[in-house]
Amino acid sequence: MAVSGDQQASAVQFSPAGTVPIPSVQPNITVAESARIGGTLIYRSITEASVSPTAHITGGTAFEPLPSSATSQAAPSTM
Repeated sequence: MAVSGDQQASAVQFSPAGTVPIPSVQPNITVAESARIGGTLIYRSITEASVSPTAHITGGTAFEPLPSSATSQAAPSTM
């Protein structure tokens, strides 16, 4: 296989200038009656979610309680 062009080229990493503010929100999750979740809803919070009895969650829900002091220290979730 032949490779053309600069074989010693390096990748350039891009980072946007400045910072993006992350908004502060109240600890709460609501699953509406029209929700369709094809798996298990796993979440961590100081409060339990409000899940409509007609929402369809294939694998059910898993609530992992956080201590109430965690709200000011919680890192963003990567769900």
